Amino acid sequence: MSDWPAFADWPAFADSLARRIARALGDVRARLDAPSGELELHSTAGAWSNLEIAEHVALVNRYLLILADKIDAKSRARLARGRAAPAEPSSIAHLEQLASRAFTWMSPVHMLPSGRATAREIASELDAQAARCAALLAAARHGEGALHRIRMSVVEGDDRLDMYQFLAVLALHAERHVRQMERNEQAHSHRRSR
Repeated sequence: MSDWPAFADWPAFADSLARRIARALGDVRARLDAPSGELELHSTAGAWSNLEIAEHVALVNRYLLILADKIDAKSRARLARGRAAPAEPSSIAHLEQLASRAFTWMSPVHMLPSGRATAREIASELDAQAARCAALLAAARHGEGALHRIRMSVVEGDDRLDMYQFLAVLALHAERHVRQMERNEQAHSHRRSR
């Protein structure tokens, strides 16, 4: 069952996606306000701490936004040449599997947490990324970001994604890691209650 509603028009779709991104990144960012000792706790041996998870989310976002910006630029060039945006919003439901705990993907080294970033630095980065997502969606409220597509390695097959779909992946990825952060918090709470 799809967690993404179907939209008949682009503005409603863009607004919904903007809200989902803001909520997901806000959920990651809110956890950075915890005391540093709690931020560094792991649910199990070998698992990332909430600070490491937040750093990873910010790193992945950085690269997704580079690609979203490239797609946006190429889409705008096509729009300027007279190409019309698609009539219906992009499909997102097929991307939901990326947020599943069962989905596995080995993050490239440049997306792994270094452990050197502070909570404040990561929070600032997440704020800037949320603002960038909002700006992209505000400027492409009528499907303009769907005029160019590129392949994404984690998506199976020959499916190419447009700007909206890349931003949906950003939200899904953050949501996946919010659930991981919640597991860390539950494990810490369980240990304290013993």
